[in-house]
Amino acid sequence: MKLHFFFIAIIASSIGPYIGLGFRLEHPIIYILFFYLTILFIKGKKVNKHISILTLPLLISLIITVVFDLTTGPKIRVGNFFSNVDNLSQPVILIFIFSLLMDSSFNTEKFKKALMFFMKISIIAGITSILTIFFDFEFILKYFVSITDDEDNLWKQVLNLGRYTGLFSQPLEAGIFFTCSMLSIIYLNREYGFKGIKFKITFLIIFIAGTISLSKNFYLLGLFCSILFYGQLSKWSIMNYITLISSTLTIIVLVFLFIIDDVGNYLTSILDLYQTNGLASAVTAGRFGGKESTEVEILFNNFFNDGLLTGFGLGTHLPLDNGFLEYGYQGGIISLVGYIAFIIMGLLKSITIKKNPAGMFLKIIFIYVFLASVGGPVITANRANIIIIFLTCASLALSYKTSKAYV
Repeated sequence: MKLHFFFIAIIASSIGPYIGLGFRLEHPIIYILFFYLTILFIKGKKVNKHISILTLPLLISLIITVVFDLTTGPKIRVGNFFSNVDNLSQPVILIFIFSLLMDSSFNTEKFKKALMFFMKISIIAGITSILTIFFDFEFILKYFVSITDDEDNLWKQVLNLGRYTGLFSQPLEAGIFFTCSMLSIIYLNREYGFKGIKFKITFLIIFIAGTISLSKNFYLLGLFCSILFYGQLSKWSIMNYITLISSTLTIIVLVFLFIIDDVGNYLTSILDLYQTNGLASAVTAGRFGGKESTEVEILFNNFFNDGLLTGFGLGTHLPLDNGFLEYGYQGGIISLVGYIAFIIMGLLKSITIKKNPAGMFLKIIFIYVFLASVGGPVITANRANIIIIFLTCASLALSYKTSKAYV
């Protein structure tokens, strides 16, 4: 019961509100649990070595980034130092927590219960996003996202473009969250028999909520990974993939046309990018492929030319709309290599383990993390990172379900 409660608390915090002074609900839950489990670890509680090893490259990145930041002179920061440390710390802490919680007693039944609870909060998040199309929920949502009276407020800018993110501040966060929801409901359907009317309603809510966020991390990449994942679990032929992809594209177009009335602003901006700079620019929302250097490309050039060894420090530029850039620009080449090593380690584990559904889940997650990092930070995205790290650790734990995995 205690173990299940911990999972519920962590998963629930992924849609939790701000609680004051810039802190969100996940902060007390994660850090209190971290200190509690650290004490148990010191007293001899065993960890899952296959999960805990993933902390090493990210821990190195974190340490290197902080050390270089503090030893290379004063910084002009546009972001808070401590909040940026928290962003890079959370993946390390969460993986450590799950390496202790997902001990030898963690099994498919506990994973199923956790996923079913995740479906419940996905329904809450999804319905909230959908209802914001028709109703003004700012008086409630201000507790969950950073809404200010400033005209430059990100959440309001996104809403004015016809992008509905509900409980999440940015389309990136919504895209990651609902991609995780989509992958999870597919796993529940294929492996745990989650079918019938409950499955159909939940799937529809997740699909619409992810689509109306207009996050490419969902409607392009997330759905692509979901179709690939479903096909792997179902042992599909190429024809099956073609049929589902065609159907999915048709439904997306219908959602755009009949649900999102003011989607024109967004589609016009994408079309302008395509006509001006080509397909790569349109697909990456102007991050790459332009005739002139984009901001992301300029930042990468600055990193390679002037900040390769030590980076420029934490919070010295916002936003960093690329997962690789977040580590490299702030902490230098070693920090970047740590992030890349984390992804490579996960992919290698998913490839080398015995082929099973949990291993397929692990593989598709790391494929998504790698590709989605082009469009923004993934494992450090506010609140949404909690779910993607949980799914990573859980699928990894179930992939190596042997007594030798615990040391």
